[in-house]
Amino acid sequence: MPVNALAKPIRKDYNNIMNYWQGKKVVVTGGAGFIGSHMVERLLREGASVTVTLRQRMDVTQTYLAPIARDIHVVNVRLEDEPSMVPVLKGQDWVLNIAAHMGGLLYSSKNHAYMFYENLRPAISMMEAARLAEVPNYLVCSTACVYPGDAETPIKETEGFRSFPQETNEGYGMAKRTQEYMGMLYAKRYGMHIPIARPFNAYGPRDDFHFDTSHVIPALIRRCLAAPQSGELLVYGTGNAIRALVYCDDFVSGLLAVAEKGPSGDPINVGTGDYVTIRELAEKVMTATGRTDLYIHFDTSKPEGQMRRYADTTKAREMTGFECKVSLDEGLRNTVEWFKGEVAAGRLQI
Repeated sequence: MPVNALAKPIRKDYNNIMNYWQGKKVVVTGGAGFIGSHMVERLLREGASVTVTLRQRMDVTQTYLAPIARDIHVVNVRLEDEPSMVPVLKGQDWVLNIAAHMGGLLYSSKNHAYMFYENLRPAISMMEAARLAEVPNYLVCSTACVYPGDAETPIKETEGFRSFPQETNEGYGMAKRTQEYMGMLYAKRYGMHIPIARPFNAYGPRDDFHFDTSHVIPALIRRCLAAPQSGELLVYGTGNAIRALVYCDDFVSGLLAVAEKGPSGDPINVGTGDYVTIRELAEKVMTATGRTDLYIHFDTSKPEGQMRRYADTTKAREMTGFECKVSLDEGLRNTVEWFKGEVAAGRLQI
């Protein structure tokens, strides 16, 4: 796993930053991962006191949090272990449950039962532990994978519980949908403030670049950089599927906006109305990597997921003021630059 010099510099003048998160005690699950590590850094910059849960044998110095390990409180614990989690959560103002077991389309489509179990079991225990510890605020980080394959675009939040999730992500989507439902029940029964964020496709530095589990942008970046001169770029599906991509910094901003200003038990999309086809995305990645010599080969035997998926952002804009700021071209350049740096340092491979 990548280590050292990976996190953004953390300002030490926390007391001079006045905002909602100033002085808040916040537990972040999944804080060592892709989105979680960006979240932890943002919270520190905004003056929060942050506790991060890690798997029992995980060493924080071997994660993306290594450069800021002294600025956070780290607890090695299984999220499924409610009795152990309760004392960790006691006295906290917030739980931001970012932890998730994820994978690309091919991985997810072959592992529905595993994805359902691995995502739902710890989430159920975490919310119950938060209730027992009397934590007043709990963010459910859901996903756009809860939406059915025939959802009308741009996708409104009201589509979230209509029909089953799109089949390639059904297990993962149902686990997240169940978490949402549990959050609604706990908000109503126990009076907890449980905002629900439904983020769309994330990408950026620290994304998963492993072949077996990566999503579309990391996969395309690796294939571009690994391809021989004037070779081919493999793209799953027809290239006609539509996606709206959210850069990691915007993703974190959206989650925090929903947490701070969103209603309890009422989902809000975290996404963008700007979208591209997978064909257009492949061309943009070729440009960002400097591999415009490649030709695209579409493998239609591979899954391409929901054909049209981009967010109606009206609710997020009106309730929280959130809008994405980073363009896809800028985000791709940043991601490629980061990945090349990790390869040069020997922490990742093409």
